[in-house]
Amino acid sequence: QYKRIAKLLDETRQERLDYIENIKGFLASQMEESGIQDFQVSGRAKHIYSIWKKMRKKNYDFDNLYDIRAVRVLVPEIRDCYTVLGIVHTKYSPVPGEFDDYISNPKPNNYQSLHTCVIGPENRVVEIQIRTFAMHDHAEYGVAAHWRYKEGGENNPQFEEKIAWIRQILDWRDELSERKDLTDIFKNEIFSDTIYVMTPNGKVITLPNGGTPIDFAYGVHSAIGHRCRGAKVDGQIVPLSTPLKNGQRVEILTIKNGGPSINWLHEGWVKSSKAIGHIRRYIRDLNNEDFLETGKEVYERELAKFPSSIRPKVDDIVSKMNHTNEKDLQISIGKGDVMPATLRDVIEKLIHAATPQPKEDLTAVELEKRLQERKDKLKPQAKSGSILVDGVSGIVSNFAKCCKPIPGDNVVGFITQGNGIAVHRVGCQDFNRQAKLHPHKVVSVEWASAAKNSTFSADIEVIANDRHGLLRDLTDLFASEKLHIVGLRTVCRNNKAIMTFTIQVSGNEFNFTWLIAKIFNVNGVIEVLRK
Repeated sequence: QYKRIAKLLDETRQERLDYIENIKGFLASQMEESGIQDFQVSGRAKHIYSIWKKMRKKNYDFDNLYDIRAVRVLVPEIRDCYTVLGIVHTKYSPVPGEFDDYISNPKPNNYQSLHTCVIGPENRVVEIQIRTFAMHDHAEYGVAAHWRYKEGGENNPQFEEKIAWIRQILDWRDELSERKDLTDIFKNEIFSDTIYVMTPNGKVITLPNGGTPIDFAYGVHSAIGHRCRGAKVDGQIVPLSTPLKNGQRVEILTIKNGGPSINWLHEGWVKSSKAIGHIRRYIRDLNNEDFLETGKEVYERELAKFPSSIRPKVDDIVSKMNHTNEKDLQISIGKGDVMPATLRDVIEKLIHAATPQPKEDLTAVELEKRLQERKDKLKPQAKSGSILVDGVSGIVSNFAKCCKPIPGDNVVGFITQGNGIAVHRVGCQDFNRQAKLHPHKVVSVEWASAAKNSTFSADIEVIANDRHGLLRDLTDLFASEKLHIVGLRTVCRNNKAIMTFTIQVSGNEFNFTWLIAKIFNVNGVIEVLRK
């Protein structure tokens, strides 16, 4: 076996090491040119014994091993990871199907890294792993890495811990002075079990046992708690009422404007005295005029999304929303009692009700009946449209504007009133809300082969330091990638530009990870995400 593997390698281990040194040297020089100051590049050539062990353990053929030569790159920031990825894929051809983005989609154990295999010089395959120093520490030491960073710092960790405790005591003192019933909650927190959960950046947040994403949001910052509207736990969207467990990684989904809902307290979704105190203080300090200002802004923004020629009458909107007048409705929106998506849904229904419907439009009951009839009569292979509903083609469907699915996305359908099937991306918040209210209207959908011949729109949000020429650089990038921009919204706040590009993409499973990596290379870009 040893001789067979050595023959297949067709090079000595020293030659493999020299090969890796050349790759390392190239990457180091390119990173310096890209402005990455602090980095570390290492590499290794797998021993023949290690190759044999892996082939035997995983039942691999030699041709299926891509990590015989491996290089690891450590950089300071996440954006640097994608910069290095762009360098690698620009110089070397990627091996199809051998790229994994564990930064955007961490493994269940919270492991994060970019993994790619490329065809290097002399047509030899090299595996390259790219991660931040913090990600590497977590990969090597697990949760203990977070304490390891503190222990290795110049500051005294015991002193910092005491300061943090004193600050929390002062926060609790202010809250306890307002509500006597918080005293019992405070005592329970002191003597109950605690749990330790992490932010996406690896910061550890301590919560009382049974703490929810709302408690976590307020544990990060009161402003995050006030604007909290959803949460991801280990990459999965969960209800705000979900009890958290030790070691979970939590990401809070926020809105730009708004405040906490009193229902969070009424439903028992909040466990920590810190969160309860902040929520009660916020609600107490607001009066209807404060709510009105916020609500009016949201209300007018949602109305502006519809052409004035087809907007419903104000009285119809108010009546449909069960409010006495427009001001009353705006106050409810400001309080968070009426969500923007709910208002938008009502406006769409009123517009639809006022529009003459073609004969083929169906009610929800008729559509469900027609679905079953077509499933019984038609062959599943009939794929005339972009979407198959329960394996059947030809069903009236439309793509939800809230999440804009494209081929390659996991999708799910929802039966609408007279407008066929609305196709959403899995995880869409609007869909989750509707599905919870009407679970019987959820249907299984999938992409048909015909989707490859169509074009679709998608939204990319870019947050960057505002500067002269930023928009030009971004539009030039889209043009170089042959992407057609069909819409653009720009907002500037505190020297930060927030730009949302609506682009047209083909149905051949567009590679968003590659596009995001390219955008990160534009000077000044801080964050990129698909909306």
